[in-house]
Parts: sequence; C-alpha cells; structure tokens
Amino acid sequence: MEDTPQNNVVELICAECGNGADNGLIFCNHCGATLRQTIPLVPSVAPDIKRSPLGKRILRGIVKTIAAAAGLVFVFDNRASGIAGIVLLASVAVLFLCLFVWLIFDLGEGDGFWPKKPDW
Repeated sequence: MEDTPQNNVVELICAECGNGADNGLIFCNHCGATLRQTIPLVPSVAPDIKRSPLGKRILRGIVKTIAAAAGLVFVFDNRASGIAGIVLLASVAVLFLCLFVWLIFDLGEGDGFWPKKPDW
C-alpha cells in the first residue's frame, strides 16, 4: 500500500502579497495580481490582407459598375421597341467585355465579383 501515489496539491503563492492561492487560479483572490501567464483566446494580430494597388481597385470598381448597368439593361429590357434586340445584344456584349477585361487585368485575384473573405 506504500506504492500508491499521493495526491500532492501544490498551493500557489502570490508573488505580490504572499497569500496562498488555489491551484488553477489565474489571479490572486487577495490582491488581484497575476499568478500565471494568461493565454489569449483570439489572435492578437489580424491576418495580413494583401491590398491591390489603387489603379487596380479603381479599374475594378469601373468594370463592376459597367457590368451592373449592362446586367440591369439585360434584365429590364422590355423588348417592345424595334431596337430592343440590338439593346439586348449590346448589353450581353458589354457583359462579356467586362468579363474579358476582368480576366485580362487580373482584377479579382480569383474571387470574381465578390470580396474575398479573410482566413481567420
């Protein structure tokens, strides 16, 4: 029976006031001093999000605006007039042109027309 391990409870002693503290406490109950190192639950530094140059961001905004306008024309075209087919084809052509410019100038870094979500 002598071989059974004993439950040795080591009591922490506060370095500031000298009072004993229960095991597992982070702060002293008497003076509030830190008894052990705290561990942050969230990262202290936000992930490094790479920003594109100003010219690329401006061109991206212009292409998005033109594509949105062409998409609205395509959706709300009433096809009641004689030139409705031409307007419809022109809006489709402008949409494809915007997609072409987007891909040629690599404006989206692979994220299309939606902003990229950060990896936290």
